[in-house]
Amino acid sequence: MFKSYLMIQNFLYYIIWQVKKIPRKTYAKNQYTETRNLRNPYRYYLFEELKQIFGSENFKNKKVLEIGPKDGEDTLRIQTLEPKSITLIDLPVLKNENHHLNKYYNEFLKPNLEKLDIENKLIFANFQYMSRNEYDALGKFDLIWFTGVLYHNPEQLKMLRKLYNLL
Repeated sequence: MFKSYLMIQNFLYYIIWQVKKIPRKTYAKNQYTETRNLRNPYRYYLFEELKQIFGSENFKNKKVLEIGPKDGEDTLRIQTLEPKSITLIDLPVLKNENHHLNKYYNEFLKPNLEKLDIENKLIFANFQYMSRNEYDALGKFDLIWFTGVLYHNPEQLKMLRKLYNLL
């Protein structure tokens, strides 16, 4: 069991290492895009790859779940897919006003959510430890977006299982 856990952990570290090697420019369908001014170019790259693989029209009028929206930049990108709704789950805003999560919420996420033109719902909860009723109330989703979240979680397989059940 412990050996399997180490193999999975090493595999996840390898994936993270590969993602960090993504160049600061992307090429898609003969279109050059400079990503130097983006704070997180890998997230831009992953979104562009999602559109390239599944197409921009595939998520139109569908339900999307985003876990760990951080600054809301991915949320604005997801809106371009024209989904029916976006449900966001992020860790509870801590009472300590100096905590770094509060900075992202107040300075980035909150203003970006105000720019959304579609139905959205922000839930402050720890996804892993939501009650069964809260979890069931989420419903089913057509796309689950959670960049930069999995490797922070000590129970990665449990989280993947819970996410799979929401698809």
